[in-house]
Amino acid sequence: MSLRNVITRSAVATIAATLMAGHANADNRTLSCKLYNASSTADETITKVTLKQSAQALTASRTASFCVFEDGTVAEKQFVNVQRAVDDGANGMVLGISVYTMPNGDSITATFTGDWGNTGFVGAYKIIDGTGEFNNAKGDGSFTGAESPWPTSNLFDVVLNVTTP
Repeated sequence: MSLRNVITRSAVATIAATLMAGHANADNRTLSCKLYNASSTADETITKVTLKQSAQALTASRTASFCVFEDGTVAEKQFVNVQRAVDDGANGMVLGISVYTMPNGDSITATFTGDWGNTGFVGAYKIIDGTGEFNNAKGDGSFTGAESPWPTSNLFDVVLNVTTP
């Protein structure tokens, strides 16, 4: 075997080992919580626009809610979203950005998309950043509408699959 091949193979092995070591050091966690969103938490600056010739409306709002995690931790969730309601509003879609802030100030930031209709309210998260314990977080997640015991609140089951370096 030539010296060039030995050096090339050695370099490839070193790079592969470095990449695997970096991946092995990543912290992967699945966080689950119940998200409570009361209609009274919407910011006063909700904007709704309806097209006169169409059965569609766009609504933009900033909302605060809270999420109770399985270990009892309660996080505040601030989010901004845009919703597109179709016809009578029984169907539609939503997109936005959320920040879950833990009591110590650590946070997870995620974009989301979702829709509602005959099958309920479902959506997906893409975790794009975080602070503190979640610094530089990446990952994904989901949310699914659940039956709320309160008529003025929405309840969601949330799962966040968080990876931190």
